[in-house]
Amino acid sequence: MRSIIVFVFVSLFLVGGCAKDNGRPEYIKSIKKWHENRIARLKTETGWLNLVGLFWLKEGVNTFGSAKDNDIVFPEETPSHIGSFILNDSTISVKINPEIKVTAGSLPVTGMMMNDDLTDNTTVLTYGPFRWFIINRNGKYGVRLRNIDAPLVKKFKGIDTFPVDEKWKIEAKFEPFPVPEVIEIPNVIGSVEKDTVSGRLVFGVNGDTYTLDPV
Repeated sequence: MRSIIVFVFVSLFLVGGCAKDNGRPEYIKSIKKWHENRIARLKTETGWLNLVGLFWLKEGVNTFGSAKDNDIVFPEETPSHIGSFILNDSTISVKINPEIKVTAGSLPVTGMMMNDDLTDNTTVLTYGPFRWFIINRNGKYGVRLRNIDAPLVKKFKGIDTFPVDEKWKIEAKFEPFPVPEVIEIPNVIGSVEKDTVSGRLVFGVNGDTYTLDPV
């Protein structure tokens, strides 16, 4: 059986804050570097902090813009009536109303087919600081909206953590299954995704044995 090191990263608030890091300097440095990289990723244009909307499409025409009479209501900083998305089975196109300056890359858009996020060339449309694209979740299509100038990005002060403690660098043994198992994982949109588990991690903490099925 192979030995695997399991790193446990805890990102919970520590009341008091008086505890100190415990471990070899190089280990502490590596964990802090991982944490710094995590914060940096959150602040990038593709990070989670600038997400400001997720709108599921209905079959047919879906108008969008900041006006309340749209099927999809964008933030008030956007034009009142930007255009419409058209969902036809698994095909999505967009039409932009005249005088609205939406671009894809550096090119102006009046109408086009849209590739969703499961394709190699996802279509991303832009208006000012706003970016939006189509997501595909088990055949359910939605518009994910970003604002790269979102207040949360600017106000974000980081993530509170426990001090680094090297005792949570745990060695585990990987025990392969005779036949990989397919498991069902419920997701946040109410559907179920399937994944394959090829084995189990077995490890001990404070005299107790635990298992973890990695996917």
